[in-house]
Amino acid sequence: MDFMRKRAGFTLIELPIVMAIIAALMAVLIPTATGAMRKARATRLAVQLRNYVTGLQQWITATLPASDDVADLDVDNAVSMGFVGQAERDLFANGTDFNADAANSRIVITVDYDTNDSNIANLVYNSLKDVFAGGTGSATVTNDTEIGITAYVQAFWW
Repeated sequence: MDFMRKRAGFTLIELPIVMAIIAALMAVLIPTATGAMRKARATRLAVQLRNYVTGLQQWITATLPASDDVADLDVDNAVSMGFVGQAERDLFANGTDFNADAANSRIVITVDYDTNDSNIANLVYNSLKDVFAGGTGSATVTNDTEIGITAYVQAFWW
């Protein structure tokens, strides 16, 4: 009855087969996880950009700059008043610019951010192109990796 005794563990043939199956599963799952992480980063960036620009628009509307001299507009004031979060300010403030368009009675907000990844830039652009369309602004991709947002605030009080 010794020949019917069960042995614990894998045989030498079973071990490479199990390793091959695990390797095949990893080859399928790693690219999928990488793509999901890229989409999650792009979504987070798109939401932060949208919130940042919307906060700046609300801040300008709430403070009503007295003239078309927008040189005094500072993102830090928007942060201190609670219209823009500190995290968004840290990400986007260096690429933020305010310009007066006196001919059209509006203030133009431009925000540029370099994602350092063309795939993420395109995902963010596709997410924001409809948000900033129809006369409220625009979204662009420049240099393959840089997202540009242009938004307008109607300066009806000028």
